[in-house]
Amino acid sequence: MLKYYFYHRPTWEVERQLAKDGQDDGDDAYTAPAIDLHIPERTRLAELLCQQPDNLSFDDFTGIPIPVKEESPEPEGFPLLVEKTQCPRCIGDEAMSVEERNFSYCRPAVMNDHFDREHLDTMKKTERDGFVVCERP
Repeated sequence: MLKYYFYHRPTWEVERQLAKDGQDDGDDAYTAPAIDLHIPERTRLAELLCQQPDNLSFDDFTGIPIPVKEESPEPEGFPLLVEKTQCPRCIGDEAMSVEERNFSYCRPAVMNDHFDREHLDTMKKTERDGFVVCERP
């Protein structure tokens, strides 16, 4: 049954498009994706680039005022004690988003597996080189 479906599916798509004969049923209408970014500057840049009016020229685009906040938002504080299900190396990695840094695994054993898989080799290498690194914020 699956083989039959996947064999004939491209033909069915072409036949469906030909049957529409230029009629728009609304299924293929473009909908802009929602922009959900954690960095306010990137959010503003995405709004400027993606939501431009059609009649905007280059000179008009460069003249758009960019609101500047006087105070930058403070990141949410990190807990003093890390839970048993949180990775102590990931929480200090500033290259990751706040959600990724504060992620809690379902069980400590799962977090230990992640730690062994992702961080243990690097830590052993730095220990052999005589370095001790603490990335805790």
